[in-house]
Amino acid sequence: MSQGLWRWKTKDGKPLKPRMYVIDGKQKTQMELASEVLSAFETGHNPVLLNMATGTGKTYIGLTVAFNFAWDDIVNKNKPVLIIVPHKLLQRSMEEQLRSVVYEGLHGLNIYTMFGRSEYVCPITRQSTTTCLGTRCPLFIPPIRGNRDPSEYVKLFEWNGWRVYGLHKQALLTDLQVDTQVKNALLGLDKEVLACPYYEQYEALDQACSCSKLLILNYSKYIRERELGRLKPEDFSFLILDEVETLTDLFAPRQLDPDMLYVLRSEIERLSKTVDDGHRREVLTELHEIVNDAIGLVRSPELDPDQLVLLLRDIKRRVISEDWLEDTSIFNVVMEAIPIDVRSPFGDYVAIKHENTLLVGMRRLAILEEMFIAPTLMMTATPSLYAFKAVGVRVDDIKVIEGPMTSPGHVIILPLEQARVLRGMFKGPSDHKNDLTFRYLCGEALNQIKRVKQALGSEEVSIVGMAFAKHYIKRCEELMWTQNFYVDEAGRSLDVVYSRLKRGDAVISTRLERGVNLPRKVNIIFVPKFPRPPRDSSEILYYAKLARTMVFSSYMLNKIRKKPYLLSREDFMEEKAYLRLYQMVSRSLRGPDYVAILISTDLEVYAGLADLVLAGFIDRDNVYALKIVKDVMEVVKVDENELRSLSLIKEAPNEPAARGEWTKLIGKWIGKDPYADLLEFLASIKLKAQQEGGGDSPHSIEAEVDKENQGG
Repeated sequence: MSQGLWRWKTKDGKPLKPRMYVIDGKQKTQMELASEVLSAFETGHNPVLLNMATGTGKTYIGLTVAFNFAWDDIVNKNKPVLIIVPHKLLQRSMEEQLRSVVYEGLHGLNIYTMFGRSEYVCPITRQSTTTCLGTRCPLFIPPIRGNRDPSEYVKLFEWNGWRVYGLHKQALLTDLQVDTQVKNALLGLDKEVLACPYYEQYEALDQACSCSKLLILNYSKYIRERELGRLKPEDFSFLILDEVETLTDLFAPRQLDPDMLYVLRSEIERLSKTVDDGHRREVLTELHEIVNDAIGLVRSPELDPDQLVLLLRDIKRRVISEDWLEDTSIFNVVMEAIPIDVRSPFGDYVAIKHENTLLVGMRRLAILEEMFIAPTLMMTATPSLYAFKAVGVRVDDIKVIEGPMTSPGHVIILPLEQARVLRGMFKGPSDHKNDLTFRYLCGEALNQIKRVKQALGSEEVSIVGMAFAKHYIKRCEELMWTQNFYVDEAGRSLDVVYSRLKRGDAVISTRLERGVNLPRKVNIIFVPKFPRPPRDSSEILYYAKLARTMVFSSYMLNKIRKKPYLLSREDFMEEKAYLRLYQMVSRSLRGPDYVAILISTDLEVYAGLADLVLAGFIDRDNVYALKIVKDVMEVVKVDENELRSLSLIKEAPNEPAARGEWTKLIGKWIGKDPYADLLEFLASIKLKAQQEGGGDSPHSIEAEVDKENQGG
């Protein structure tokens, strides 16, 4: 296009200035970086991988590239741009953010989001559609390929052969077969044509809409829709995969849990007792036989891994092909327990047996590979190069563009004097002696957090615990000093987590490190233990086994230790640990006025933070320590020598030596002249960010939008 690339404005028409970065010692604007990415697509590269630190503006660069490269498809052919993000929370925050700005020339851009059933309220039950009545509900009309009787149904949306239908309200009210309670519920609706709100979301794909569209999905939703065949990459003008490693994580090697096969068999048997339809009974009977065969293989001493994977694939294919199973427990169990993409050839999967453990992984991740049919921009702050290689993505053939790799926020080290090196110490709740030690350390850390929270007074601050195993969460739950405390476990709603964080409750979770933007700008981050995965975890065993015949490049270890390849279990464990630790800390480093106050019971966490700073992932000029003398809390600057000493703690020959070095460092910080009082320090950061908000500093676009909307 002839106009400039960077055409972002506020809703009232005020231009948003691109950020200024320093990359490899040279200044480069957000627009220049977008131009570099666009040039890669224009010269035939696809996909393109953009590496940029958390909080540096990847999304706006990605959309700038998409709008310019695919302009004709977006504006004249009405093909949507698709952004896929890790979680539904990020979907919502991204939608909110994008609705506050416009891209000149796309004033009619329609922004859509699609979610799972839990996000929609059934007009009949007044509850989440996860409690769907299924075929007992007259509005249960799943999308189909083909036509329904036009005398009874009203076509609402259509895309690539798929159609969504509704029903006339009056016809439902006069239908003798519709329950009176249902009719009473329908009377309160003001629409003449009714449909299930869960299926109404497919309006985002309607080909009859002559408009420009942007669709935001999360990875789990995309995978589900793709497996059902309702979405294809070629439906879209441009794909943006945010935090793309989330996708490979979802298909990470997994250990087969035989218990899930028994659960599946029980669910099939239970449902069979309630089904009268002949076809459905036949489907369940065949499924039962296949599941029995799979259970027999698992129990057999002569296990054939490839045959087992073939059976698992057949189970999933059959369940997905039956629309009526979508709202049953059978569907949920299969989707959770069988990580197999049924559309891929069988040869894409590999089963590896390690001693008595069966590991199932992907040789080629077709669901990612097929995305490259459309122009695809992959974006990440922490690329899992080994995971890409393991699923057949040829990283060496991908055009990689490096953006700024330093997160813009500030880190304050909150020293826990009693911290220890916990590697190999705590093996779980059954390890009673070390469990008592960890409980003591956790209690001391939480007491220290309490003191800081009280000192901050009315300052808006969140307390966020980031763990990677449930037993660490449980210890914190037992010892937490406030009732305003929420334990987030898998299966609980992320919406609840976010609302608790927004109101200032303490939250500890195993999943906040990825794809969740913390709502407050000052966060006390508690990382109980260095997030190193166990040696015998499925993922580590799988990759270490593959490393015997494949060469895996490192990313974090190459930046931190100049170690370019992952050769052993320990290498994979360290690579994963640093990826996790960076994500944990950087959740609170998304802008120059963001502050992460980090505390840990594990000295390796403090040492790992120093490694991240020295490698350039965190600005070393923005690292401080909290000096606490009696009730006075002051911030002191941490210099490079102190960072190097902190990094070397993990190399100490034994526990007493490590703790001795830690005590020396704390003594140095206590003896230093203060940089500022804690509250004064936080106030100065806010003021500086406000003063620089109109300049070329790497301020957040969200802050700039707020500033412009306030007339600033």
